Amino acid sequence: MKIFNLTFCGIVILLAICCSHTTYSQTYYGKEAAALIPGAELVRMKTNSKIPEFARFKKGQEIELDFFETWIHKILKPANGFTLELQKTETDNLGFKHHQYRQFYKGIPIEWTRYTVHELYGKIRSINGSVFKTLNLKTAIVLSGEEAIGLALDHIKATSYKWEMPEEEALLKRQTNNPRASYYPQPELVYICPETNGRNYRLAYKFNIYADEPLYRADIYVDAVDGNILFENNKIHIADVTGTAVTAYSGTQTIITDDNGGTYRLREASRGNGIETYDLNQGSNYGNAVDFTDNDNFWNNVNGNQDEVATDAHWGAEMTYDYFFNNYGRNSLDDNGMALLSYVHYNSGYSNAFWDGQRMTYGDGSGNYNPFTALDITGHEVTHGLTDFTADLVYSYESGALNESFSDIFGTSVEFYGKPSQANWFMGEDIGVTLRSMSNPNTYGDPDTYQGTNWATGTGDNGGVHTNSGVQNFW
Repeated sequence: MKIFNLTFCGIVILLAICCSHTTYSQTYYGKEAAALIPGAELVRMKTNSKIPEFARFKKGQEIELDFFETWIHKILKPANGFTLELQKTETDNLGFKHHQYRQFYKGIPIEWTRYTVHELYGKIRSINGSVFKTLNLKTAIVLSGEEAIGLALDHIKATSYKWEMPEEEALLKRQTNNPRASYYPQPELVYICPETNGRNYRLAYKFNIYADEPLYRADIYVDAVDGNILFENNKIHIADVTGTAVTAYSGTQTIITDDNGGTYRLREASRGNGIETYDLNQGSNYGNAVDFTDNDNFWNNVNGNQDEVATDAHWGAEMTYDYFFNNYGRNSLDDNGMALLSYVHYNSGYSNAFWDGQRMTYGDGSGNYNPFTALDITGHEVTHGLTDFTADLVYSYESGALNESFSDIFGTSVEFYGKPSQANWFMGEDIGVTLRSMSNPNTYGDPDTYQGTNWATGTGDNGGVHTNSGVQNFW
């Protein structure tokens, strides 16, 4: 397995260009590259766009940010309706500033377009992304937002939703410190291309819909003209469809708790805005979750409910926070201290773990499978949250496989960080069933090369995200 010395922020933001669409490109070097962009030593152009998807500038000939904005403005010609708008700027521990732009057409965002400018000391070292100079986009709208919501709910057919549960709504308001926060889906108009390798962008309503029973959370896109469901971007990022987890197999570890008047809870405030671990008591309503408590702060809570696994989740979140902070200077998922919330004992016999866009959740497993709180799995799930706040890789096909792979890579890295003498290149081995091998993916039915042996095709598993992750896992 090859190891590269790259900054974390550079790794994740560089992958912001990835989406569910596969394209082909041509690479230019030297004078050919400089003829396309002054000062460039390497330029890569996609076949369906006249705007470079990647460019690296020669040392001493880097351009300034103002020049980039003038250049891109000239190419896009805003009079045609296309604009590129700055969304955020992040600074990594090496001093690089990463400016992330998003493309709009007449004020409506074009989904999954992003252009990132990597600047150091006022000079642009490289640029990368996926935007368009021309597209055949229509602005006609037939359906209202409420009509589109109805069609989305008819498609999902859940029996209950989070916004219908007063406890969940109240909890969301407290956690976001926003008295108006609600899970009720709000319509956002976007352009989206549901076809792989396509340019047929459709105007659609985008909704984030969170169902309680059966469990479902996704960004769902409803065609604003004919009401068809164009795409579902799954936000429930699971460890694996057949996955399991472990009890307290990490031995005796030091954890941080809080003293609540003589009773200790799995809460702490020393890392970012806190790490908290709660008991769902085999339910699915987060508003009904309660604290795990202990009377002497010596957490040896082995019992029939397997409450000992709560400390695995809590310690795993602590180790994951420490890994990213100590190695990359990253202050939690959003680099602003976002609280890491873990919920244990989800539902009855639920054999999985997932990140839902807000928190980590762990099932108890069933049959021979134990709870899903092994260290590499907790690191895996927290990393899904990190990806949401950085590259935001679409959970589908190749970008979804990269999403899963980054969670495997960093989950395993957290295991080496927290348990260096026991860590290895297997995923989930502590739970009794090895889910994946990073050193030899073929052993467990995953590919180790692009479109090689065991490459998954078709729509199952969001386009084979857990299988095709083996390629990047190996390399």
